[in-house]
Amino acid sequence: LNWQGLENVLDRQQSTFELNWLNYLDKLEKNTSYERNYSTVYFKPVEESVEHCSCTGTDQEQVDDQRLKWVSNTNQFFNSTLIAETGFQSGSFETEVLDLEADDLKKLHSRLAVPYGESTSFDMDFYIGPNEFERLASYGLDLQDVVPFGRSIFGT
Repeated sequence: LNWQGLENVLDRQQSTFELNWLNYLDKLEKNTSYERNYSTVYFKPVEESVEHCSCTGTDQEQVDDQRLKWVSNTNQFFNSTLIAETGFQSGSFETEVLDLEADDLKKLHSRLAVPYGESTSFDMDFYIGPNEFERLASYGLDLQDVVPFGRSIFGT
């Protein structure tokens, strides 16, 4: 991500600016209720394990006290993931379950704080692809944690 002239819009004392990522997930299967249960936002704090919003309902999560390595909009078979080289400063995540009659399955909204200062760039990668465990694990970033293996017998 490169920017020019942002100092004409933002105060130089400001340490971050907000990157808004809004994604309407398409319905891919006939059984939308099953598909809905495997669609959500996952995110990885730099020093913690992977977390996610509720898969079954509307939910919000906020991470203010730690940097985030990546955020992933995930459905049953595919995901699109923003990976920050140095980490996003913070983030908030929202999933909204849409009506069964709606054209889309869910609305996913991520607000990410991008560091801003003397630099005029922020290094990110964008993964768009299948939820293949081996492929995601090969990145070494815990991306494979977006692959759902179902519920445990303990309800977790």
